[in-house]
Amino acid sequence: MATATLEKPKKAKGAKKTPGKAAPKRAAAKKNVSNAGVLSPAKTVQMNVRIDADLKKQGDRAFERIGSSPSEMVRALWRYASRHANDPETLRHLMEELEGESEAQDVILEPTRRGWEIMEEAYHALGITPAPLPEDDEERLAYYDELKEEAWLDRQRERGLR
Repeated sequence: MATATLEKPKKAKGAKKTPGKAAPKRAAAKKNVSNAGVLSPAKTVQMNVRIDADLKKQGDRAFERIGSSPSEMVRALWRYASRHANDPETLRHLMEELEGESEAQDVILEPTRRGWEIMEEAYHALGITPAPLPEDDEERLAYYDELKEEAWLDRQRERGLR
């Protein structure tokens, strides 16, 4: 984002103002040279939000995949909220939908999480040191899908179908 600031020319020491010449006009504030609707730094505020570390990592990766950043997504949410400021029902509906997705995902992921715990317990009981398991749910689901596909292919080979 580029901003332009016009500064008042400095007078040399001992220089006198020449009568009849008006001082050049300055801009009252920083000019925003962007036409993308982005505020100049003089008009922005910083927000600090506490968020679960795993959730932040997963969200950052998701935003990166679409070529966006967390800051851009927050600004987009605030623009959406400001556009619907006179329609609180739309904002309530969005919150319910987003919270519902989170609860639904937790219901889906709970058996997977429990499966990982059972697997880790079994490894420890057998004295096996497993390879490090993926840290977050998204990576675990992808890993689980790979294992499932490998098992299916093995079964197909055993039956002579592959």
